[in-house]
Amino acid sequence: MVVVVNGRPVIKEVFLKRANEFDRRPRGYNVISWLTDGMGFAQENRITWEEQRSFFTEAVKSAGLGKPELEKRIQDEIRLMLDEFRHSQQPIELHTYVSRTMGRIISHVLFNRTFTKDKGFDELLVALKEVSSVLGGKTSIIVGFLFRLKVMFSEEMRAVQNSRDTARRIVNRWIREEINNSTPSTSEGYVGAYLQHRKNLMKERDDEGSFTIKRLEANTMNLLLEGTETVSQTATSMLMELSKHQDVQVALHEELDAAVGKDRLLTWSDKENLPNLDSTIQELYRVASPFLITRFVSNLKETRIDGYLVPRNSLICANLASIHFDPEIHPHPEKFDPKRFLDENGKKMSKEGPYPFGLGKRSCIGESLAEMEVFLVIGAILQNFKIIPGRQKGTLNFLPRQ
Repeated sequence: MVVVVNGRPVIKEVFLKRANEFDRRPRGYNVISWLTDGMGFAQENRITWEEQRSFFTEAVKSAGLGKPELEKRIQDEIRLMLDEFRHSQQPIELHTYVSRTMGRIISHVLFNRTFTKDKGFDELLVALKEVSSVLGGKTSIIVGFLFRLKVMFSEEMRAVQNSRDTARRIVNRWIREEINNSTPSTSEGYVGAYLQHRKNLMKERDDEGSFTIKRLEANTMNLLLEGTETVSQTATSMLMELSKHQDVQVALHEELDAAVGKDRLLTWSDKENLPNLDSTIQELYRVASPFLITRFVSNLKETRIDGYLVPRNSLICANLASIHFDPEIHPHPEKFDPKRFLDENGKKMSKEGPYPFGLGKRSCIGESLAEMEVFLVIGAILQNFKIIPGRQKGTLNFLPRQ
């Protein structure tokens, strides 16, 4: 059974209050298990999932999340993107540029290098974009025998399977290079930390536990896909929406000029002095997030949701649009109004949602990094450009600010 949960009270009950009851991934062959052979953050359950997620969180903190070094790396990548905008003579197909930037950032977090001179990097970006096309569509709700039939006979899935295999080949090559080069002094980044932890486990107890190489390959695929495509699609959709609101951009330009100036890029610590930018980003998350249906979770036992009987092993997801566009939470939800997240004094106001990266135990594992990236990318673009829609669908013009 497929269950789509709607409305703030029921969504919060299922995904927050009863999270332990609905924290499993669906059983049976499905698009997520197909992507990485049933392994990885996106698919695994309970003890293995908790152990792997906890290790990733600690590893990326050690690698610089929340520290100036990682923020500087993000800013360096953003500068490269801004320079490309300045030198472009044509309307910009934004997703390509943002995807490349996000890909270099997540590569640094994972491998402590960006692969800019590796021919496989651009090939990987193309492959990840193709793979992501089936993760949020109708294919994502097909499981079991029907999904096997789709993989076997669908031309779309054959093309995506080729892209999946390409991405796997590149990722696995990078990991093998890391294995050959990894030493305690170079084990920075998630992959290096994982390999060093695995080596320590083997030395201490002659058992790698859940820290297998195959699981590392699956985790890395998950992280590259989420860190590149999910974040770039979100940022691109938000900027496309922002291009429609010139009055909002004028106010943001004024705030950025006053609080940050034009001699440096904004930082994450500037956020508290940029309430208009912060509230605009929240409103963009609300109206322009491309991912309004969460990934499926499942229940181990028969249960009830909002009075309805739900069989065991059902497919359960949340319709986040039912919160983002709820008039009781956001009056006149069809109106683009960043001020709805500010109080009468222009300060940020605590408010329900939005949830661009999901909610609950199974929300996006890289949510903190993604939020920082989106804030810094959109803020830096606004520091330097006025954004207007291009003539061709999906393109934008970036007009340098004087």
